[in-house]
Parts: sequence; structure tokens; C-alpha cells
Amino acid sequence: MAKINILAIVPALMPTVTIGIVNPMQFLQQKGEVNFKVTLPYLFKSKMLDGIDCVIFCRSSSPNEEWILNEVASRGIPYIYEIDDNFFEIPYDNILGRNHRHPINLSSLINFIS
Repeated sequence: MAKINILAIVPALMPTVTIGIVNPMQFLQQKGEVNFKVTLPYLFKSKMLDGIDCVIFCRSSSPNEEWILNEVASRGIPYIYEIDDNFFEIPYDNILGRNHRHPINLSSLINFIS
């Protein structure tokens, strides 16, 4: 059986990414079930999608990253969107909440989850 080639595009190597994506994918890779790579959006190049069977996005909601989503979609590559917070309801009383609930970021979030 051929291994599935998976690319995760993550905002940073923070605990939520490590626990929810990197550790499980590395476990599957060690078992010989998948080939797994991870990159950050600012390091992403279109050629990284060559031979990829599935992409995992995590917490993506920036309009600056939508071109990556468009590239994945144009190639017909299925993707998974993983998130551990509800950005539609995150409290607005701090910088993180104001950033994620900004209308332009919410619009991008809708595009990613659509």
C-alpha cells in the first residue's frame, strides 16, 4: 500500500500544533503509514505541493495565507482544517480576540472552513 503524503501548514510550532498535528502525524510516519512534512506559511512554496495527497491547515485565518488555500484547491488536493478555538466567539477584550474577530480575518476564516 502506498503511503499518503501529508503537508501541514501551521502558524508556528506552538503547543496546540504539536499536540494536535505534529505528534500524531509523526507517530503515523514512524509506523510507516504516512510521509509527513510541516512548514510555516511564510516559508511555503507552491512546489511543496508536488506529490502531496492531503494538506492540513491549522488556525489559518489571515488573508495573506489565502493564496496557499487557493493553490491547494486549484490542484484538487483535499485538506483538513484544524482549529482549537472558536474564532467567531473568542473574547474581543484582548489583542488576540480583536485580531481573530477582525472582519477581514473572519472572512478569510470562512474561506478556509468552506
